[in-house]
Amino acid sequence: MRGVEESAARVAESHPVPFDAFAQPEGAALVAFAWSLTGSLPAAEELAQEALAAAWTAWDRVGGFDKPGAWARKVVANRAATRRRTAGREARALGRLGSRRVADKVELPQGDAEVWELVRA
Repeated sequence: MRGVEESAARVAESHPVPFDAFAQPEGAALVAFAWSLTGSLPAAEELAQEALAAAWTAWDRVGGFDKPGAWARKVVANRAATRRRTAGREARALGRLGSRRVADKVELPQGDAEVWELVRA
């Protein structure tokens, strides 16, 4: 039985599903999945597009998978998690910056003031 499975896997790798046949029905499902993760339709659409672009780039390999949609959902989940972590880091950094006192007016050294006058001109 194992020989049959390996043979079928080799056939699937040599004749992957065409990308269009995959992307057409899978696109809406990826948006719905991403929306459930992010709560934002624009972010969900962007994540789905990123996953489809990644699938297209690696289609020679991904197209031979038994369930390429599962691979694309994994891409969506990973990128959604990365966005969440990045947003958290950005929020913390902005919070730290917001607590700093900003000088009313920055005095530039005389030589720098002349340079900036020329830049503004």
